[in-house]
Amino acid sequence: MRRKTGASSLLLLIPLLLLSACSTSQQRARNGLDQKGIQFTEDAFVENAFKGDSDAVKLFLAAGMKPNATNHDGRPALVAAALEGRDAVVDQLLDAGADVNAKTREGQTALMGAAVNGNPRVVNILLSRGADFNLKDAHDFTALMYADGAHKPEVRELLVKAGAKDWHPGPLQTPEKPIPLPRKQTDKS
Repeated sequence: MRRKTGASSLLLLIPLLLLSACSTSQQRARNGLDQKGIQFTEDAFVENAFKGDSDAVKLFLAAGMKPNATNHDGRPALVAAALEGRDAVVDQLLDAGADVNAKTREGQTALMGAAVNGNPRVVNILLSRGADFNLKDAHDFTALMYADGAHKPEVRELLVKAGAKDWHPGPLQTPEKPIPLPRKQTDKS
């Protein structure tokens, strides 16, 4: 019995062609970064997300950069973009599979960054993509505490409307009603 080798050879060739096409598109993206004078590093990726350069971020992702990549300080690209209010880049990274709850080494999330800077557009994007508003950083601060501490009432309202709870007043929270300070007693002898 004679086997047909043409069909099986073609089946072996298809993955190689796909791999070649993939590496060619990745190489084109890396060439695009080179033409912009941008190195293909995690630090450069996070920096461009921070700056809001969506064209560069697109090239990084096409060149094979992981959307959850962090810089040397442990800051994920999503946190950097959210901190600066780069809504287009936030969307781009989330579409590419970035973890909406990714944390820095100190436990800060993109939602915390958007909250502290009072960016309602980015807060809405993150909440609509499933950001956990009750996560705490290394100091036990939540996104709501960051919004309160930075005096961002519009963001506070969005977070509370989404379900964020004031579990206990922390150092960065502003109480609903001012707490009267005790008066200093003086000794009259």
